[in-house]
Amino acid sequence: MDWIRMKQVATHLEESLSGIAYQNRLLMMGLLARGPMNVGQITKALDLPQPTVSQNLARMKELGLIKSEVDGRSRVYRLDRNGIELLKTRLEWLLDTNYEPSSAERKDSHAQDGD
Repeated sequence: MDWIRMKQVATHLEESLSGIAYQNRLLMMGLLARGPMNVGQITKALDLPQPTVSQNLARMKELGLIKSEVDGRSRVYRLDRNGIELLKTRLEWLLDTNYEPSSAERKDSHAQDGD
């Protein structure tokens, strides 16, 4: 592993984790982990306004954590297992305790940051 790669992974994780670091989004992911649902079902389960649910679902879809498909007259949402797996893999990779960046990697990283 290299320090530059670690920073790239950390940047991706920052975007993904900050994108789901809201109680409503976490609850929606918890619901979708139990099975596909449409906006109306999520709205009812969480007692939230439909626009709030739709906006949160759109953001999670942008992050690649959920996907949707049209089913008749409604859109059904489900977790995107590939996106969830990628998030988990990156987090595990970042937290690998066997990795120790060299002093050269640290210096290079500080130079890129402008430190």
